[in-house]
Amino acid sequence: MDDVTVSFDDQNRIRVLDVDKFAHTEELGSAANDFVKKNQEFGGLMDGIVEVLDANAKRIEQAKLRAIGMRNRVITERENRDQKRRALQALVAEREADLARVEAQVKSLRQVEAEQQNIIDKLAVGEAYGRVPVEGTEEGF
Repeated sequence: MDDVTVSFDDQNRIRVLDVDKFAHTEELGSAANDFVKKNQEFGGLMDGIVEVLDANAKRIEQAKLRAIGMRNRVITERENRDQKRRALQALVAEREADLARVEAQVKSLRQVEAEQQNIIDKLAVGEAYGRVPVEGTEEGF
């Protein structure tokens, strides 16, 4: 206890520390308060940055989900188009087969029509001359 020095400051207040140490202690306290304020400001800034990053992360996640959904729709659309194309190709092949069958039938019917018209013409010529062609003769069939 011999080290304790009691003194009076300029305003006649009792001081246990000498004036220099007291001033240094007050400066240190002020610096500590400034540090605490700056640390709190920094914490507030960090909270703001974290909020911004969280918001950006949510937007990015939503964009990723939209992109995945769009990619899936594109894949599905491609598959649907391929399936529709194959169905249309099968329909075209079926219609082409129908067309070939109908064309063959028309050709056959035209031949039959021509033969029948030929017979009608022969019969008409024979009636005009008063003769009816008989099979196995010159004028016959």
